[in-house]
Amino acid sequence: MATLTEILILHGSLPIEVLDTLLAGDPADESAVRDLVTKGVITEVQFAKARAAQANLPFVELAEYPVDRLAVALVPVGLCRRHQVLPVLIDGNRLVLAMVDPGNVFAVDDVREAAGMRVTQVVAERTDLLAAIDRYHRADGELNDLTSALEEENAALAADSATFGVSDAGDDDAPIVRFVNLLVSQAIQDLASDIHIEPGEHSLRVRYRIDGVLHEMQTAPRSIQNGVISRLTPRSTPSRSTRLHRWCPTRSRRCPSKPAGSPP
Repeated sequence: MATLTEILILHGSLPIEVLDTLLAGDPADESAVRDLVTKGVITEVQFAKARAAQANLPFVELAEYPVDRLAVALVPVGLCRRHQVLPVLIDGNRLVLAMVDPGNVFAVDDVREAAGMRVTQVVAERTDLLAAIDRYHRADGELNDLTSALEEENAALAADSATFGVSDAGDDDAPIVRFVNLLVSQAIQDLASDIHIEPGEHSLRVRYRIDGVLHEMQTAPRSIQNGVISRLTPRSTPSRSTRLHRWCPTRSRRCPSKPAGSPP
């Protein structure tokens, strides 16, 4: 197996003269290459690509990778941060896992146990991966926190649950407003074509249509239904026909569901 130093030289990322400065230590040692990153001789991306080449694994850039949120949801955020990993795709019966350190067998074992699936590894640059963890887990955490806050408010205002959330619709800091804003911003980030908000008997289900397929993303107390509708429905058309069934974030307009058999 080629060393990281040899791979960097072969890829033209590292001048061969740098070897003279490494001879005092072990040029094959990863810590020596890490020191080159610290000194600015090579970049984090070059280091990550060398790691991928050494392990014979693909290198991915998560800022442009179509990360599957269903895959992300299979592994707790604490485990992702501890091992610097992020599930990015479900490929058949395997989970594709982006990693900073492809040699971290403990991370692979922990993810395999948490997800209940076999793991296929890919390599990502550290800063890129940490940013992706923040990007994909922060919104979920905020939505869960807001859902809890809305449940607490609902319990306090149970006598007036029919109008719960509507009176706060003009307050940008109100939980119902932040909840809706997060749903829309997350849908845009996930390249969803529609947001489906579906009242059930006991809860409000939120689904995104991504690449033509509906994915369940969030559940919330059914009592916030009126607040969500009030936030998304134009004030000038308060009739029942304007009540929201679908929202199209990529088109920036309301898309009410149509009865079966109606013309396009």
